[in-house]
Amino acid sequence: MSLGLLLQLVSVLVLRVGLGRGLLRRTGPYFVIAAVSYHGLTELLQQVTGEPGNLRYLVPSDVVDDWTVVVGVSLVAFSVAYVVVTRRGKGPAAVGEAEFMVARRDLLRVFDWRVLLCLSVPLIVVVAAGEYRPGAQGAGAVAETSAVVGLTGDFLVLMVVLTTISFIGQGGRYRFAPALLLQMIVLALVGQRSFVVFAAITTVFGLSLLGFRPRRPQVISAILLVLLLALSINTARGLVGRDASVRSTSLAQRIQFIGAGTLALIKGDQLPYAATAQQPLADRLDGNSFPAAVLGALQEGGKPVGLATTKNNALLAVPSFVNPTKLLTDVTARSEKRYLSKAYGIPTPDDFLPTQLGVAVSYFGPYGLPFVAGLLGTGFGVVDRRFLGRITPLGLLVPLGALTCALGYEHSMEIYPLTARAVGVLVVITVIVHRLRRPPTTAPVELPSLGRG
Repeated sequence: MSLGLLLQLVSVLVLRVGLGRGLLRRTGPYFVIAAVSYHGLTELLQQVTGEPGNLRYLVPSDVVDDWTVVVGVSLVAFSVAYVVVTRRGKGPAAVGEAEFMVARRDLLRVFDWRVLLCLSVPLIVVVAAGEYRPGAQGAGAVAETSAVVGLTGDFLVLMVVLTTISFIGQGGRYRFAPALLLQMIVLALVGQRSFVVFAAITTVFGLSLLGFRPRRPQVISAILLVLLLALSINTARGLVGRDASVRSTSLAQRIQFIGAGTLALIKGDQLPYAATAQQPLADRLDGNSFPAAVLGALQEGGKPVGLATTKNNALLAVPSFVNPTKLLTDVTARSEKRYLSKAYGIPTPDDFLPTQLGVAVSYFGPYGLPFVAGLLGTGFGVVDRRFLGRITPLGLLVPLGALTCALGYEHSMEIYPLTARAVGVLVVITVIVHRLRRPPTTAPVELPSLGRG
């Protein structure tokens, strides 16, 4: 176990030494941070508490130790490939302050928050109506169970984040806290803590691409807001039960649950369902049980699946109106977790986290995983080198899409084609909006200061 954790630490150090400061202004490091959280931090937490995760009874401890070494080597391969690619060649040319302001103005004209809000409202209505409840399906569940659910899952967070970024960008610093709070409240209705946390991170990252550097009080307030809502959702589950919390389709009831959770959190009330509804952090971050089960099956003679699930993942990106029978196919064709569970005879508890490298080990076995991780590192490196620093629609959308995939590390590789589909659709929309709202040739208009630099 110690060797695996050491290798994960090395992967982080490679990024720090190879890139220096500003790690959190790139997308690749978020992949490594997420992976270390799900594969390394969870083990440290379990050792500190002295209690193994609730799912460890399914996997021998020596296989978990083997897996942490395999994933540690793979993360080092990811970091090395990422650093090599990002440091190779030249990035976008630096621009002056005036050019930057004009480019930002034109970008925010394309991503007008009013237009984005109109596009986001139908998705928010779906959430309010209780039709989109990913928590009711379990971790790593089927990505798309209906056309409405698929569209909402693909676009909700990204559209809400873009709307928030544009609203703050066009209005200035004073909009930061209220806009972020409203965003968190909307996403809290989904009932998932990760939606609130990841959307806040993505919003701050997107604002940094526009030259926004939040002040320390703003950062502190954002962190406190995220913690409050995340803990309120967690407390609500302990107060009313996990099933009641994540499966409720009543908007009023969900608002009541979150409010009751906040009050119970502040007052320190007893939580009758705490033992069954609230996961310890070590369990919530346990990204080793499922991959170790896959590795164990391979060690016992199971065959790698090759690119079979990769093909299935790519087909998920085909819209339902193009392939009307897509949602009628077997569940194993739409979920890598279910496919691998069936292929290797692995039980599939709802809380099993597949993780991206956890499913990738099934492609070519443990010796092929570092190669797959290296390809991923190369991909993130290409995205960051080619798009970061470009104040263009692609310079905003592509990094946000890459960051979404990195933060969604607990899911399987399905997230990549689905996110690419969402980004592709948004690129088409921005081209249309740009043509319809092409600015006249006038003198540059100064935007509110976002505190660049």
